[in-house]
Amino acid sequence: MLKKTIIIFFISLFPFKILFGQLQLEMTISEQIANSTIYLEFSNETVSKESIIKGFCTGIVFMFNINNEFYHYILTNKHNIEGFNKVSFYLTKVKDKKPDYGNMQKFTYDFDETDWIKHPDGDVDLAIYPINNLVELNFGPQKYVIISFAENSIPNDSIINSLSFIENVYVVGYPKQQWDYVNNIPVIRKGVTSSPYKLNYRGREEFLVDAPNFKGNSGSPIIIYDNEHVDNKGNYIIGRRTYLLGINYYTYLYEELGMVKIENIDSIKSKIPSNLHVVIKSQKILDFIEVIKEKNKDLKRN
Repeated sequence: MLKKTIIIFFISLFPFKILFGQLQLEMTISEQIANSTIYLEFSNETVSKESIIKGFCTGIVFMFNINNEFYHYILTNKHNIEGFNKVSFYLTKVKDKKPDYGNMQKFTYDFDETDWIKHPDGDVDLAIYPINNLVELNFGPQKYVIISFAENSIPNDSIINSLSFIENVYVVGYPKQQWDYVNNIPVIRKGVTSSPYKLNYRGREEFLVDAPNFKGNSGSPIIIYDNEHVDNKGNYIIGRRTYLLGINYYTYLYEELGMVKIENIDSIKSKIPSNLHVVIKSQKILDFIEVIKEKNKDLKRN
């Protein structure tokens, strides 16, 4: 006998914060998601200008609440920053309480790798960079669109246990440097969880997502955003969900063997993305809290 479907009305709080100082911006939730990432371009200019090394990836802003004090950081994968000493990104300006698309400003920071806080677990590919000074600009005359993920964007145990084994998700980022660089908007792609979120894939606090995945998606947030869904008990739920499930850091590649007849080369192997994202669960972001607390204690001592 089929189980009777139960319709439940459920509304979740939207977990993002718009960091704009005293100004309330007029943005829908989907528009906030479309503005929730930062295109990060890294370079190493210790070499000659003719051979500057560059890299690009996806980052987000995450806000930590520590003893009712707010600390804002750019968050991306640890491997994205290695070998670089400068990072640049763009922020969209605000006009009439709305994003002024097409009008943005470039920010560039020199850094040493020690300026980034690396995840306390060396096997977790995450790092954060402090930007409180940047956020404070929004208390001045010119304001910028800075969408920050907050701690309540991370699903708690109750929410995790309610998730279905298969969930639709969105991947937000900059695959192969593809983005709307005129309006400062990333590429948003849809996928599905390929391993149950409530289980730790292969014993690590990770899970898999099946979605198009290319270089530049490192650091991409994996987001649940819907207005209706079926929970793990088969109940049909009406109501909005918006959660940060994790941060992409790796993709499986497979080798394709092709036959060619050029210059006596009779075979060539190409590594092709499998579209399987390996994703660090967002709960691991909270491990930074104790590290930030310790750094604050050291600053006060000095």
